[in-house]
Amino acid sequence: MSERYFENREFTSLQLTDETIKYFEFIDCTFIDCTVEKCTLTKCRFSECTFVNCHITDIKFDGTEANYLTFENYIFAFTQVNLSRYFLNTVIFSVVTTGLMLIVTVLAAFAFSRLHFKGRDLAFTLFLALMMIPSELVVLTNYVTITELNLRNTFSGLILPSVTSVFYIYLLRENFSQIPDTLYYAAKMDGTSDFKYLWKVMVPICRPTIVTITILKVIECWNSYVWPRLAADDSAYFLLSVGIQDIRDSGFGREN
Repeated sequence: MSERYFENREFTSLQLTDETIKYFEFIDCTFIDCTVEKCTLTKCRFSECTFVNCHITDIKFDGTEANYLTFENYIFAFTQVNLSRYFLNTVIFSVVTTGLMLIVTVLAAFAFSRLHFKGRDLAFTLFLALMMIPSELVVLTNYVTITELNLRNTFSGLILPSVTSVFYIYLLRENFSQIPDTLYYAAKMDGTSDFKYLWKVMVPICRPTIVTITILKVIECWNSYVWPRLAADDSAYFLLSVGIQDIRDSGFGREN
């Protein structure tokens, strides 16, 4: 039997002789007219099972407990399905998306907080207004865009719509605004460029906020499901969240 988990199943006329059954779990199953002789049950579990007209003799129980420690399920999962690929995809997606998002967020926050240009405050207000748009509408428009650009089932299609965040830009912009202007003027008198001032002064001062944004973004990427599900239907680009759900839908390891 390729499956190891059975629930609400009925077994009829099952014949087992001189076999070793390892790591099987039977929940609320019914066995009818079955014969089991000279078999070894190793770390199996039978819960609320019914045996009708069964012939069971010379059975050896080897660690058949409901609670036991084993890594067999992990080995079985990684060898039977492509979990390692899903894990790698998730790492790539999380790291690249977070890295690009940090670059965009830091530069945008610096521009809105330190640079002076015509219409800056109006542009930032309109930018904040984007937070009022429901995320479902953004997902739909992003899906249409990447489909027209033939970016479905690619890492570019997965990553690009997630590299900006209005909330994170707003959060970091407010943090940058708290830095005294005197530091900026002193740096400019020393001939420091805007980029060098950003990298050498503002980023170190606001490091706690940047670290917080990084952690939140990594968690968001790692747990994301809706967008990766829409952007990829090829299992080669599945993330862990999508891959595990696909495994569950396919009935792997148990009966649907």
